[in-house]
Amino acid sequence: MLSPDAQYAANLTALSQQPALQPLLAQMAAMPLTNIQLFPSPTGALLGCVWDVHTQTWMPVCDTQDPVGAADSAASQMWSPNHTIYTMMGLGLGYAVAALCKRLLPYQRLVVWDPDGSIFKAMLYALDVQELFTGKRVEIFVGPNLLAQMEPWHMRLEVHEKLHMALPISHGYTSQYRKDEYAALLTKTMDLIRFHM
Repeated sequence: MLSPDAQYAANLTALSQQPALQPLLAQMAAMPLTNIQLFPSPTGALLGCVWDVHTQTWMPVCDTQDPVGAADSAASQMWSPNHTIYTMMGLGLGYAVAALCKRLLPYQRLVVWDPDGSIFKAMLYALDVQELFTGKRVEIFVGPNLLAQMEPWHMRLEVHEKLHMALPISHGYTSQYRKDEYAALLTKTMDLIRFHM
């Protein structure tokens, strides 16, 4: 297992080979890692907490005991071969994304929406993200103005994909941390699912 700094460097090197990710990587390079703390868990995986301004408390963005095991357990309960598209609100530290990614079949895809770019940057310290962007149909949208990107993304989907979308998945922290932004993304996703059905 690499140190967080070494993992971050390895992820940047790997992702820099993908031209489509260049704007996001440039954004990450200029973004300080603020309002988030990273520290090791009892299992050795990295944990993260974000500072919630409204409650004036640190809020975990993943399971605080066994983030990898908890994400794997949740993904096994959520995944089904009957769905074509999974939508996730919030990245957390990427453990849930990685766990669901491992289960995706060739006709399935996962899209993640997160308005907080610092959480994406924190994920690059926490785990090897190469599998998320290699050979799997995983798309991660990060930053402001996500609502404007959602409908064009949905309109590019095939008809059969739209008919078999799973209900959106939200990380627990999204119900408090920047909750209005995450709630707006969730509402828009539900509206698009209903519209396409």
